[in-house]
Amino acid sequence: MAVVLVVKQGDTFPGVETTLTDSKGAINLTEATSVKFIAKSGSHIIEGNCTIIEAGKGTVSYPWAEGDTGITGVYKVEYKITWKSGGIQSVPNQNYDEIEIEESL
Repeated sequence: MAVVLVVKQGDTFPGVETTLTDSKGAINLTEATSVKFIAKSGSHIIEGNCTIIEAGKGTVSYPWAEGDTGITGVYKVEYKITWKSGGIQSVPNQNYDEIEIEESL
């Protein structure tokens, strides 16, 4: 697991931007109908829909909503891709990325 982003409590910018990958490299999202961002720390869960930035390169972004970064902690992060076929794929498929929300002064 690697911390991929550190934000301060209450911040809503910058959002999360990443390239979704598997063992073959970047995942082509051309046939995806949606990508969901999910982050969990203890019992607190943040989730919402991502924007696909460049489908062919697997690049997505999640803009923080008001209240998303209100509770400090280290969050395990995964993305759920829904394909036109109806299938769902979790990324990463092993372990998790991490986001840390630090206390604001």
